[in-house]
Amino acid sequence: MPVGRFHRMRENWGLKLFALVLAVLIWTTVHDMIQGSSGVFSGRTRTLSGVPVWVLVPATEGHGFRVEPSTVEVTVRGPRDLLDELAAEDLRAVVEMAPGQMGRSPMAPVEVVAPPGVTVVRVVPSRVRALIPPD
Repeated sequence: MPVGRFHRMRENWGLKLFALVLAVLIWTTVHDMIQGSSGVFSGRTRTLSGVPVWVLVPATEGHGFRVEPSTVEVTVRGPRDLLDELAAEDLRAVVEMAPGQMGRSPMAPVEVVAPPGVTVVRVVPSRVRALIPPD
């Protein structure tokens, strides 16, 4: 009876192929929704180099702080039309210097603010060295 099983597998192959394609499409949509995207064809990623890093310090500590490196590479995700128009200047990479960090040269995390509809995926490097000027 092995011939009978093979014959049943070949029946309705078009319907079986349609079910397979539909299952892959549903899986991809659910996977993208879990990963934070809003659909199968909704977004793409883009990497922008040379995003300048801004140093945020309290007004009472208005010294000339610098960071090294002074630019970062940011990977973002969003709709194609937004990403096509996006420039490095549209992103804000910020390092916040707390008063307790002022006396040393710490490695500080870089936080990136993106325009609405754009999600930050990755920042390289994720931490920069804050250089404190001599008094």
